[in-house]
Amino acid sequence: PIVLYNGAGNWTACQSFKEMLSGAELFQDYLVDFRYILIDVNRYDKQSLMELANLVGVVFLLDQAIDQDERFKRLIQIGDVLEKLNPQGFTLFSIWFKNVVGPNLPEKTKEEVFEIIDQSNPKEAKRMISNMAESFRKTYEEALQEGIVKGKIEGKIEGKMEGKIEGKIEGKIETAKNMLAENMPDELIAKVTSLPLEQIRELKEKKMH
Repeated sequence: PIVLYNGAGNWTACQSFKEMLSGAELFQDYLVDFRYILIDVNRYDKQSLMELANLVGVVFLLDQAIDQDERFKRLIQIGDVLEKLNPQGFTLFSIWFKNVVGPNLPEKTKEEVFEIIDQSNPKEAKRMISNMAESFRKTYEEALQEGIVKGKIEGKIEGKMEGKIEGKIEGKIETAKNMLAENMPDELIAKVTSLPLEQIRELKEKKMH
């Protein structure tokens, strides 16, 4: 069995059956053991994967934990490698991309990218990759713009709410001052205005000075 791991942190799980058993060292080679092959994608550096110039290198390059900008750059860079793949390799890449990368794409982008892949062949790999990268770029910019607009709207709403709250507090303070001018009890003022008793006493202290 093979485990393909692309998480950001280091792989810490046991890689053999023996390692999971307490006292396994007592039985040495007489205990049945099972192992799996671990392929930790993020432990490979970019240059080494580029030098492989094959399907495995391309898949690992795109499967690593990288940000959107870096993914754009790598998409462009793998065009030369894809053009050198035989039809079977190109088909395998298309299947992998649709099943692994596809589910994480927004629906609109996924439809565009899948159509680009379906209409391409190995000889058109560079053009295919360029079109895919352009689709990703548009999605990224739209999401960024949407976030900016959403932030502005939320900022306005938050500002209005803060303004209303501050206005209510100012009104309560003004009411408290008027009641203090009439020499009403502090406890009664606090109850009517819902202001803390300490704040009423502070206002009273300021009024006296």
